[in-house]
Amino acid sequence: MHPPNYTRWRELFLALVGKFGASRHIDDTIAPNPPDVAWQTVDYAVLSLLYATVSEEIMAIVLKPDAATYAIWHEIEGLFRDNKVSHALSLEVEFHSLAQGDLSILTYSQKFMTYADALANIDQPVPPDTLVLTLLRGLNDPFRNIATIIKTKTPFSSFLESHSMLLLEEADLKIARSNTSTALVTTNSGSSAQVSSKSSFTSSSSGGSTNTHRQKGKGKGITVAATAVDDTPLVALAPRAAMVVWRPGCYNHPVA
Repeated sequence: MHPPNYTRWRELFLALVGKFGASRHIDDTIAPNPPDVAWQTVDYAVLSLLYATVSEEIMAIVLKPDAATYAIWHEIEGLFRDNKVSHALSLEVEFHSLAQGDLSILTYSQKFMTYADALANIDQPVPPDTLVLTLLRGLNDPFRNIATIIKTKTPFSSFLESHSMLLLEEADLKIARSNTSTALVTTNSGSSAQVSSKSSFTSSSSGGSTNTHRQKGKGKGITVAATAVDDTPLVALAPRAAMVVWRPGCYNHPVA
């Protein structure tokens, strides 16, 4: 348990001990004097649960030997409810500086309400309209349009209504991004296929023709294989006798 979570922790703890009829160990019920065995047994059980659900920092402050559950409960309460003014100033600064960032709408709203609950716990409740406007102010740019709609609704939207509208908008944005990604993949695949087709056509057109020329001279016959690629002169190797350079329209140019 950390300071912004005190209200949530308190409500859950009250519900848990109330379920087992042990609320009198943390409220203003006067313990029997001297305490009987039954009272002590339940008190130790509640105290163990209390210690197990607070943070180590809180436990280091409130842990005392032979302390009753009621005393520890109220010490924890004092840590968060004393010095209300300074706590309120600190929480308000953090509350008004909250921004969505990379959080989902659900996580952002939960974090937002944690601070709102903490302010309410120290008698500084956030007005409903301010709650919604502050939530909208911290949204990312893609949500600006829906934020404008929420702000101009009459009557003004509650926090839960605004939260529901933002969840729907988030779902629509995800679908739009998915469709855009699919379109880009399809377009890129089509372009790649066209490039591949052109490459195949050029390869077959330029590299598929081979001309063979035979030159007969005084010595051994020399066979020259020449392939025309984009009108570039080709050099073919003949048997060791000679090398012949061939160009279109010119056949007898042996090179020793």
